[in-house]
Amino acid sequence: MRSEPPTARSPPVRSTGWRRSRGPFALPTARGWPRAPWFETIDDDPPSSLLMTAAIAAAAHRLGLDHPWLDRATDYCWEHAGELAQGHAYTLRNGVDFLDAVPDRTRADAVVATVAARIPPDGLLRVEGGTEDELLRPLDLAPWPGHAGRRLYSDDVIERELDRLAAEQRDDGGWTVDFLAWNPVAAWEWRGFVTVLALRTLRAYGRLR
Repeated sequence: MRSEPPTARSPPVRSTGWRRSRGPFALPTARGWPRAPWFETIDDDPPSSLLMTAAIAAAAHRLGLDHPWLDRATDYCWEHAGELAQGHAYTLRNGVDFLDAVPDRTRADAVVATVAARIPPDGLLRVEGGTEDELLRPLDLAPWPGHAGRRLYSDDVIERELDRLAAEQRDDGGWTVDFLAWNPVAAWEWRGFVTVLALRTLRAYGRLR
């Protein structure tokens, strides 16, 4: 389990099968299969989603992928980067992660500076359309010290959130989520995912030895 992405880029990997130049929020192939209600689409050619495209592009950049799709997806993210200052909280999270992973650091740092004004003093971003208490917290956008999102928060806010994250560990050793899980099985699946993230973040910030 890595606490941070590799400092050196992996050798380029050729990927096949990516036909779109951006990622929609949900594909029409999801129809007829069990899924969360927010992954509904009635459009055979669904619109682009910055939330999804930024997340996929960030992961692809960290893997060192070399593919025309990634070039087009990166262009799409740059074209819509201005939306991060006002868009949905989850779009901001994925957008900041894209800005951390993308090679053009000068351009990325400039965009990060434009979203700083959106972050409230306590660092807590309410999730529109989520549960009543659903929030994106500072460590969601700054999961390790060298991440591009780290500069959005003061040291005091980060230390407070690290204390909170450590204290939220359950008696069974794992962590849980504060967002809506569409069924009990999904809630258990998410617990494993967020437990790995919590351990990664605590180790990256020196809270685990």
